[in-house]
Amino acid sequence: MTSIYSVILLSLFTAVLLFSSPIFSSSSPDIGYFLQITDLHTNVNYSTSGNTKEDCFKLKSGNDSSLPPLGEYGDFECDSPMILIRSALQAAKEFAPSPDFIVWTGDNIAHIPSDAEYALDLVFTVIRNLTDSLEELFPGVKTFPVIGNHDRQPANYLPTTPYLPFYSRLLNESGWQRFFDVNTTETFRKGGYYSQKIGEQLRLIGLNSLIWCDCNAYLSTNDEADPVDQLAWFEQELELAKSAGDKALIITHVPIGYLETPKDVSYLKTKYNEHYVKLLVRYSEVIVTQLWGHAHTDTFRVVQDSTGQPVAYGLVAPAVSPSGPPHFPGLRVYMYDKRERLVVDYDQYYFNLTAANLFGDVNWHHTYTMSEKYGFSNLTAASLTRLISDFRQPHSEKFDAYLQLNRYSQSSFVCADDCRLSVLCAIANPLQAQYESCLGRAMAKLVVLIVTGVVLLLTLIYFISSMIQYGLRKRRQTNQYQILSQQITE
Repeated sequence: MTSIYSVILLSLFTAVLLFSSPIFSSSSPDIGYFLQITDLHTNVNYSTSGNTKEDCFKLKSGNDSSLPPLGEYGDFECDSPMILIRSALQAAKEFAPSPDFIVWTGDNIAHIPSDAEYALDLVFTVIRNLTDSLEELFPGVKTFPVIGNHDRQPANYLPTTPYLPFYSRLLNESGWQRFFDVNTTETFRKGGYYSQKIGEQLRLIGLNSLIWCDCNAYLSTNDEADPVDQLAWFEQELELAKSAGDKALIITHVPIGYLETPKDVSYLKTKYNEHYVKLLVRYSEVIVTQLWGHAHTDTFRVVQDSTGQPVAYGLVAPAVSPSGPPHFPGLRVYMYDKRERLVVDYDQYYFNLTAANLFGDVNWHHTYTMSEKYGFSNLTAASLTRLISDFRQPHSEKFDAYLQLNRYSQSSFVCADDCRLSVLCAIANPLQAQYESCLGRAMAKLVVLIVTGVVLLLTLIYFISSMIQYGLRKRRQTNQYQILSQQITE
């Protein structure tokens, strides 16, 4: 009963928000806006009589009638049914009617087992249908997609072979070729990455994070310095941008660093993460920001240079899919300064899945505006670092707000002391040494090293002392034997 009351109160609250929902507008010609859509995870086989233990699919053998029915618009243990996908795309059109461009940050296919009867052809068909829908809703608007770890079958497996047929098929069969310039498709065919001009002295760089991802099973048995030459190419693009006086907006699917919870879960293989972050530091004056998906949470990351100064940041947008961890589906609209080439703010929107299934409330609502929620005058690495400092204060209201928004739903994200440390270390420390130090392990390792050294030293001293004592005993015994021999002889 309590949970129903909570849903009703939340529904009333979101209904109020609906009337104040800010559909973007600006009187300044220098301010533009763009849309981010991520982690749709389209479940084409979703069924209200499906089994959450079987990916909510409509089973060939028939469904278990004893199971409680799933919601028409989805379930927190399921990926997105088509009705939710259509609702999200229509809401995107409502909140961003004429965006300057769209960033589409991967994972369009449901979380399905690698051995499922789900052909790669179907993957391309699902993505093609989404491509067609975006082009129909946003005619003439450039869309920039990147590959997610679930845009393959089997998922989480992508060989690092250059010019893999998968990349060309994705361009041709999923319709992505229509979004790219001719010179952009060459690098995409080589390794799924590209760079393209999106404004005056502003370029967008789309990276293929799956070939660096800790989730990529192929990397467990294949160790390469620079798969498909992407790191070398990325550095070259940043250098070209620097020489030309351009700035770069970077989009990719998988974030840098570590998951907030549970701790010690890295997103990228360590050596690729370290190399990538070093490039972010070196070319920080070139990079506008980085935009990610994959995590299904609402969060951010800050990058520091060797002196501890914040120099770069990235933003993780919530997924449309309500699963893993459970949350309301989300969409995001960014505002950016075209002249200064800076992201200045964003509006986050959500879909109350519970209210939609129980009461038929199928409206999307405004969740928050970044600057208003956290009191920013601008969105920079420095301002996010100040926010993290506020998070570290006891009983921080802003940290409580962050936790609520991190996986926004009617359920609270309970995060005690150990969890709090894990979150704070992850958002501010993307490098392994930084992360370990933040968790207190650097000092712990030093203490262990010192104690181990002392133990070894004491062991050595004991051994030497024992040998000396042994030598002295042998000498005394020898002397006593000689004395006794002389006495017997006499």
